[in-house]
Amino acid sequence: MVFDVAAARAGTLAAALIVLAMSLLPALAFEWDGGAITSYADIPLGLFWGGGLALLLTAPWRPPEALAAGLLLGAGALTKTEGLLLGAIAVGLAVLRALRRARRMKRFGPVRATALAAVAFALAGALCVSWRAQVPNRNSETWDEVTPRQIATGVAQRLPAVLHFVRIEMARPEVWSGFWWLAPALLLLGARALARPFARGLLVASAGALVVYAAAYGGSSWTPEHLVHPTWNRFLSQLAVPLYVLLACAVADAFGRSQRAPRIGRP
Repeated sequence: MVFDVAAARAGTLAAALIVLAMSLLPALAFEWDGGAITSYADIPLGLFWGGGLALLLTAPWRPPEALAAGLLLGAGALTKTEGLLLGAIAVGLAVLRALRRARRMKRFGPVRATALAAVAFALAGALCVSWRAQVPNRNSETWDEVTPRQIATGVAQRLPAVLHFVRIEMARPEVWSGFWWLAPALLLLGARALARPFARGLLVASAGALVVYAAAYGGSSWTPEHLVHPTWNRFLSQLAVPLYVLLACAVADAFGRSQRAPRIGRP
């Protein structure tokens, strides 16, 4: 998934280098708290959400790709609780982009196609809510009882401690092998690539996902010390597609390789 999306934007060399790097990270392959070896739902959610997001950002004006995007985002919603909120962020971003494009170009194809994706995702979301309503709550926290005010207060009070433990997690060499020392430098060297429309969409969607994660940390009854360790690296697995595609774009820009045209052509 990462190679296909990144190759269309950054070229095959940059895409291959990033895929090689991410495949060697213990965080994705061998980490017990979120890696593929444990078969958690975070990596499938990352693929469903990342694939749907990439399709919506690449070709929101074509109904087949838009429908596929809606189905992928719907699959993410049915994979894990966060998938419903992450999918809503992707659909909301696509709707805003389609409306802006329609107003500028006087063409309503993007709006119709994006509406198709939104309907497919909404149906999957309704199925998810209906299904979860029949599942007895054994270990999950009762999020329905947490008010927005409590979440905001919790985020304000707990964010410094959360960020402290997040930093510890991202600096663990047995998990990330120094990746988070190298990634910021690559993003800085290729910062021009992050200003392009596709990259901006990935950044906005990822920022929205971080807001969802912050709200989860703020509304949880667990202490940050015991909550961050089993969850943060799983959250990063959910963001794998936009994160590593952005890195591929930055690598291509840093080494002077021009951006390739997307494989899905404009009408």
